[in-house]
Amino acid sequence: MSALSLVFSGAAAIFEDPLTILYFLIGVFGGIVFGAIPGLTGALGVSLMLPFTFAMSPTQGITVLIGIYVGGVSGGLIASIMLNIPGNAAAIVTCFDGSPMARNGHPYRALSYGATASLIGGLFSGVVMIFVATKLARFGLMFGAWEYFALGIMGLAVVISLCSDDMIKGLIINKFRGDKTILDPGVEMLESKCR
Repeated sequence: MSALSLVFSGAAAIFEDPLTILYFLIGVFGGIVFGAIPGLTGALGVSLMLPFTFAMSPTQGITVLIGIYVGGVSGGLIASIMLNIPGNAAAIVTCFDGSPMARNGHPYRALSYGATASLIGGLFSGVVMIFVATKLARFGLMFGAWEYFALGIMGLAVVISLCSDDMIKGLIINKFRGDKTILDPGVEMLESKCR
């Protein structure tokens, strides 16, 4: 079964039940409210609402959780535009343009631009993920010890390059992170012992 046929069958399961659409809208609204509070993220909203979905059908429960997560990520822009405090990590960059726009007397325009960009970005990334996820998972399963080691070294190099203004802090951070990368390579797969 192709990814596209799975998407269409999932969409048919959602749209054939009006209660599922209502649950999705309630989840999106709750996620926006939750995401607008600084420090509360969509993932936290999903984890808090998970027990309430146990009484629902699987389609309804997953739909509510998706709505809460998407609403939480989109709701983070409200606090970052109006208060210059990012509601979540995804809304940090919104503080750079949205908050000055709101202070100059255009808060509605900033909020509408942010919501439109969030909608377009979410739809585009969802479509890309439908077509790329299986190939990306197959590629990730081919990673071995050398590839993970190379990723760790690349992370250390990125930290050094980002800390070019204060190299001492970058080297201290890399010292602790480098020790973990080199001295703690992970857990052995067969017996679950630390290496």
